[in-house]
Amino acid sequence: MWKYISMFMLAFAVSMDSFSVGVTYGMRNIKFPLRSVMIIACMSSVMLLLSMHVGSFLLLFLPVQ
Repeated sequence: MWKYISMFMLAFAVSMDSFSVGVTYGMRNIKFPLRSVMIIACMSSVMLLLSMHVGSFLLLFLPVQ
């Protein structure tokens, strides 16, 4: 249960960060090409998945408590 709550909280924090950056760029009327946006989104997803896998790997060596 805690695993899903922590995953939700991490996803929410990343989403809020991206939302605030998007609002700031929108207010300044800064536009990015679709290809650049897709690359940034893919890299963000890869880093999130990588951090989750590293956490699972570290769980093998660190006690849960």
